Amino acid sequence: MNGNRAMAMAGVAGVSVLVLAGCGSDSDAEDQPFAGKSADQIAAEAVKATRQAESMHVSGTVRQTAGEALEVDLSVDQRKNCEGTVKTAGTTAEVRHVDATLYLRGDEG
Repeated sequence: MNGNRAMAMAGVAGVSVLVLAGCGSDSDAEDQPFAGKSADQIAAEAVKATRQAESMHVSGTVRQTAGEALEVDLSVDQRKNCEGTVKTAGTTAEVRHVDATLYLRGDEG
């Protein structure tokens, strides 16, 4: 997956979370940035904004099939450089990708 597509997908996912968090809110319509817009319009705006972004930060937890949690905290830029941590099963790995080189430093676990 190329960098632009990955960033666009993450942006759409982020906007989706924001939209879902805003559902059922009691605040005024003018406080809701997506009021009156369709899901397709919101997704298109998210993709456009993500493509214009020079970098992004992703942080979250994913539950794997076997039940193990995988925590990620990564920053990525348009040049496919990234830096952050990945944690699972009580271990932590620091990740850094610069130019064409991937650096990975794990803890003792």
